[in-house]
Amino acid sequence: MGIGRDRGLWRIGAGVLAAALLGCGSSQRPQIQAGACTLHSSGGFVSAHRGGAAYAPENTLLAFANAVRLGVDEIELDVQLTADGELVVIHDDTLDRTTDCSGTVGAWTLAQIRACDAAYWFAPGQATTAPDTGLAHPLRGTGVRIPSLREVLDWHATLPCPPRLSIEIKNIPGETNFDPVGTRSADVLLPLLEAYALAERIVVQSFWPPTLDAVKRRNPAIRTQLLTTSSTGQTATMNLAYTTAGGHDISAPNFDAPDFDAAFVALAHAAGKAVVPYTVDTARDQQTTLALGVDGLITNYPGCALHLRQRPLPDKLTPDGVPPLPACPPSPGNPLPGMPDRPSPEVCAALRPARWQPASGAAAPHARLRVVGIQFKHDVRHVESYASFRTKMRCLMEDHAVPLMQPGLPMLVVFNEDIGLMTLATGSRGALVREQAQTPLRAPAGDAAPLGIVAALGLLNTSYAPQIAAYQAMFGPVDPRKQVLLAATDTFARAYSQTFSDIARDYGVYVVASNNMARYRASRDPLDIALFKDPDLDSVDEVYIATEPVVTNQTAIWGPVDIHPEAPKGETNLLFRNHKVPLTDIELTVLALDEGPAEGDAALANAAGIEIEGFRLGFATSLPAFQWGYDFGQRPADFQPCADVRARYMPCMDALGVDVVIQAEANPGRWATNQAGGWQPLEWMLSTWRTVADPTVRFRYNVTPHLVGNLLDLVFDGQSAITARGAQAPLRHYVGNLEFEPGVDLEAYRVFQGEKREFIALAPWVVPDAPRAELRAVAAALAPGSGDALENDYLETAVWADFTR
Repeated sequence: MGIGRDRGLWRIGAGVLAAALLGCGSSQRPQIQAGACTLHSSGGFVSAHRGGAAYAPENTLLAFANAVRLGVDEIELDVQLTADGELVVIHDDTLDRTTDCSGTVGAWTLAQIRACDAAYWFAPGQATTAPDTGLAHPLRGTGVRIPSLREVLDWHATLPCPPRLSIEIKNIPGETNFDPVGTRSADVLLPLLEAYALAERIVVQSFWPPTLDAVKRRNPAIRTQLLTTSSTGQTATMNLAYTTAGGHDISAPNFDAPDFDAAFVALAHAAGKAVVPYTVDTARDQQTTLALGVDGLITNYPGCALHLRQRPLPDKLTPDGVPPLPACPPSPGNPLPGMPDRPSPEVCAALRPARWQPASGAAAPHARLRVVGIQFKHDVRHVESYASFRTKMRCLMEDHAVPLMQPGLPMLVVFNEDIGLMTLATGSRGALVREQAQTPLRAPAGDAAPLGIVAALGLLNTSYAPQIAAYQAMFGPVDPRKQVLLAATDTFARAYSQTFSDIARDYGVYVVASNNMARYRASRDPLDIALFKDPDLDSVDEVYIATEPVVTNQTAIWGPVDIHPEAPKGETNLLFRNHKVPLTDIELTVLALDEGPAEGDAALANAAGIEIEGFRLGFATSLPAFQWGYDFGQRPADFQPCADVRARYMPCMDALGVDVVIQAEANPGRWATNQAGGWQPLEWMLSTWRTVADPTVRFRYNVTPHLVGNLLDLVFDGQSAITARGAQAPLRHYVGNLEFEPGVDLEAYRVFQGEKREFIALAPWVVPDAPRAELRAVAAALAPGSGDALENDYLETAVWADFTR
């Protein structure tokens, strides 16, 4: 498929569409029959363009067999007529681009064409073959030939559960075989399809409408698919108009047509037409296209689409004799293939927890910023070394952000609160803690008594004793509860700051992440290196030293471009740092953290956040997001929003012009449980939902990604969400929030109960919603030391949404 040349095809008026749809009242999604075998149509089926041209020589039996091995739903192929009236499978009207022969297909007989080498110019990784003497051509001279359509149908008939075939009759104005009436190839094709009884497992497609009309006249039962390209002026809307008026079944415009969007897909479905765009190759284009609700997509990289849809794939995507390829290609604006430390899909798949799913969310027209919230499940294996932490963080990008990247659309990726804290256990100094984490204490989970955490801090105090002594000499006495956080400054700078700084720069995105640490500077002084370097590192040319004995829970945002070349590594592209105020009980009593500024200009600057891409981002890490100073909608007339930041953090941010609340979360405690305010997910609406629903403030969005998983005897859990003011999203709710228990739930929280449309993205919990008693039982089974099969089986995923102005 693909017309290959910029030539005019056909023109119809836009008014035809209105006429064709007049009186069509059905809103049913069109059904695409699959025949005897199941078509994986839910969420969009996968069609291998020319058999998957990136992995094997296009339009050959080798490519088709490879596509079957990958598990595609449909094989797309092209046919041309030879001089002796046989249909052969080749895209171009000439032999030059793909073979060692030259001339027009229509001037050669089938016997002559069999002598051509169909793999002569094939180079793995090209979307479609392009002659290039500078590339390797691993299948030259191995006997790969141009097949006749009869050979393909004979092969197809041997398969126990064959994929559907989508056969394009090549009939392009200006090419040597152009047939204005559209019957010449159809007259040869239709008897073949009838002979092989393929009516239920076939689609016939073409760019030339009269060709499809000829097919429908001869056999109305055959599904027909109209192809158009906006490069010649045929818009998606024009495609749909003729598809509808001509009685054809499937609309297939190019996926990047300017008017190809969710509204177009909905209009096509209302007219009873399926939508199968072409040629969607990059991971982010596939993710974006599938999110529009299309019925399927055509791609040169079918392995990429299968991977995104969590379909099983073989270890090697290419046939024998072809070097391995990644499932998805690099694309403009995506990370470059040679990017340092970019993990492979195989590495990332191995690092996923047992319970995992790809990001969920929705695109929006006229988006200004795409936001991804990562729900990360922590695991001590990710901090065995600096490299292991770095790899896992990059895998989170590869799994959840890269598939959503789109040229020209900036991206913000929000990681969790405390995501850097676990790097305390990096290397030999954390070996005992990592070992302890495998056998958690059977202690109460939550803020009350995390005894395992206290014990781990004691072990780490011993491991970091030389650095603790050095900082005590530098600053004087340091609270024993936080001294290891100060002592680990060099570790945090290498593992946390540099990891996320590099991710922002390498992937070309904005990145938010959080840690409990001190500000630092770089030093190349040999004495400093001797005092502060990691004993596991053989040689370093500089170390990172705290500049003051203040350790805050800080949320940082890095940008894609260095703006502070004089800053230490990890901070050259740092845009803003927010210091948490107020703090939670565990942060005050167990970690003895220092609170962020609560008064004066420093407090206002801390709450005001930073503007990026036309949005002002404010940071309300956990507890600050719950501080309002009044009940929902009940703001006093004389209320001073910034008079007391500790008690009025949210209205103060609003007064300072924040319109996006970034609420990176590490919620300590079981999700499905009762807290002082009653059911915790109901209480959580005080932050994520109230932010965009309370009429007394003007926030437009809230982004809340949760850290999940058991850390020693402490639980972290929640449902990541993105909410938007005025959204009309499908009704959603946190688990247990369809109930309200008087006497248990605070009466002020009654407004939070029930389904809400403001959730534009919401991660599922470990189990579907159920009565609260059942949910509490699941939370207990997840908790440390439960001994249940569900222990620590939390979900790693992500949520995403497009922000508009």
